[in-house]
Amino acid sequence: MPSIAARGEFGLGLIRYEEDDLAGAVAAFVKTASYASDDDLGEDALNNVRVVLDGQRAAGDHLGAATTLRRLAEVVPEAHVAEWAYETATEFIEAEDNDAALIYLRCAVEIGAPEPAPEAVLALGEVLHKRGEPAGARQAYERVLATGDEYSAEVAKYRLVELMKDDDPAAAEELMPAPDGVLTPAMKAMLGPKRRDEGDTAGAIKAFREAAGSDDDRFSPMATYPLAQSLRQDGDLDQARQTYLRLIESAPEDRYAGEALLELASMAYHAGNDSEAREWSLRAWDSDDPELSAKAAMNLGVIAKRRRNLDDAKPWFLALIDLGHPKAALAAAHLAEMHYWCEEYAEAIQHYEYTLSNTEDAELVAEAAFRVGEIRYRRGEVQQARELLDRAARTEEPSFAHQATQLLAKLSG
Repeated sequence: MPSIAARGEFGLGLIRYEEDDLAGAVAAFVKTASYASDDDLGEDALNNVRVVLDGQRAAGDHLGAATTLRRLAEVVPEAHVAEWAYETATEFIEAEDNDAALIYLRCAVEIGAPEPAPEAVLALGEVLHKRGEPAGARQAYERVLATGDEYSAEVAKYRLVELMKDDDPAAAEELMPAPDGVLTPAMKAMLGPKRRDEGDTAGAIKAFREAAGSDDDRFSPMATYPLAQSLRQDGDLDQARQTYLRLIESAPEDRYAGEALLELASMAYHAGNDSEAREWSLRAWDSDDPELSAKAAMNLGVIAKRRRNLDDAKPWFLALIDLGHPKAALAAAHLAEMHYWCEEYAEAIQHYEYTLSNTEDAELVAEAAFRVGEIRYRRGEVQQARELLDRAARTEEPSFAHQATQLLAKLSG
């Protein structure tokens, strides 16, 4: 049973949240988790912190989200929190929002200290370079060069050469791997993304091919995977497929081989071949990598959903929910929609309410709030329906907000 202190802090957290004092709410929920780490109240407190995080991110309050992550690291393994911050940063890098990415990268490096993940420090250097802060970028790359694993050090070396070749050519020359300037496989692999960013798809594919064709088992898989991705993006699906297969066969234990399984599943799914997509996803599910298994579970649930096979989809979506995975709210929405299709409204409400309690994502909130509001409207539960439909309408998501507005008009009429 949770202690009196734990229950008190949890209640205080709810009050602070209702008062829009998010920092106070997080502080109270973190204390709850520290007092009640082994029971449901502690897990509920952590889920509430995740809801705050989602809300801060959705509202663009990235500094607030970073502060929340630092508090979360007091009760959750630091490596997990640092990884979450890094993954969030990569999403903003892909969206070309370097200001937001920088906040999360600094958070990931700080939480991961004294040995932050090399990929986070490398990404920090890259973002600083893009922002016109070469001194900070150089410091990040030199940190990886001094403390990172062999692969990361090679990447840092290449980026330092690129960074310094104009302003400090002598230092750049010292970093070159050979007097004739021949690049190592890792450096060739790093040329690929650079060429791709410059719009030179052919040059990117060439760089990846050269690195992938090397005899260096450490770096060949690292180049083979983006080679396959580049071929797929360029529309050469047959070559992409063969390249993914070659990676899986040549380096089955490499982390990129697991990602290749998911890519093959995606290709099969988009080609309408659910049977093959399921086969590749099942292989990924058997991975020792929990994140890879989670992605595979989502795939398997979605494949079954497209076939409208609730019995097959349910265990995969529930696996993500039971894990409390960051995609659990999405998994719950998928499962709720399938129950909705089957007119199993009690189950639909149960899973949609999980979604509403665990995310601020506008699209998911719009769907869940509208569907539960609609069901309650049919049952004559007018006040509850009104509140939910109003929440859906306020998202302004085109998918369900308009329907919510129309149903609200009926209630008002």
